[in-house]
Amino acid sequence: MEFYIDLQSASAERQDLVVDYVLHFRKANGKLAPKVFKWTRLQLEPGERSQLNRSHAIVPITTRVYHPGTQAISVRINGQDFGWTEFELIMPGHKETKVPG
Repeated sequence: MEFYIDLQSASAERQDLVVDYVLHFRKANGKLAPKVFKWTRLQLEPGERSQLNRSHAIVPITTRVYHPGTQAISVRINGQDFGWTEFELIMPGHKETKVPG
């Protein structure tokens, strides 16, 4: 999965930013559970813009079971969440099951 964000400073002073992304994975019970991933640190001058690009592989691993359906992604900057975009996760060869809720 590939995604990007556009940032623009609205501050009158230079900003030190810690940017993470949060994947909200669907659990077996149908609810979403957030998982935070580190992205980058950067500084923005007043009015400065920056575009950040990232890819995240969603492949079967032993510590996490992926459930197909609507998932979401958001961005966390200095501990505060911004944005929310949903996406559909389709797992090849996975039988569709009805999820409660």
